[in-house]
Amino acid sequence: MVAAKVSRGLRVLPQSSSSGDNDVTAEKKGLTQEIAQIEQWWRSPRWNGTKRTYSASDVASLRPSAMARPNGVMSPKCSFSNASSQKLYSLLTSLHASGGYSHTFGALDPVQVVQMAPHLSSIYISGWQCSSTASSTNEPGPDFADYPMDTVPKKCKLFWLAFSTVHISTVLHRVFGS
Repeated sequence: MVAAKVSRGLRVLPQSSSSGDNDVTAEKKGLTQEIAQIEQWWRSPRWNGTKRTYSASDVASLRPSAMARPNGVMSPKCSFSNASSQKLYSLLTSLHASGGYSHTFGALDPVQVVQMAPHLSSIYISGWQCSSTASSTNEPGPDFADYPMDTVPKKCKLFWLAFSTVHISTVLHRVFGS
């Protein structure tokens, strides 16, 4: 195991006069536990073949401290995003095993997503495209990751809403007729 680095979160911990050393000790213990959790996660079959130039210690030390997180949790399990990523991973793994591939195209707007979805196994959402058409600052630019961090998730949500609206409409049409 790599020695725990001091988390940047230590800088924002409240300083108490009587138990300052205990706060640091607790933070280091939590950081060590987090490093172990990350290392265990990375040992799962999902990450076989993944090469990293950074360690679990690097990842854990750059995360905010538990006291700076809502409810002390790093990030809640998002069932939709987890299910979607597992579905894509499963698709790509099975295609790789059989020597197949996923036909995909990049979509620019919700209408394209709705029209493309029945014919493709995956749809590509480009960072460049999001930076030039979906930026919340309305300032197009190259994909240097200089757009707001919510740009791509907002584009994904827009596409998902379009697709779900069509799906709901189709189901209602089947149930109640035209």
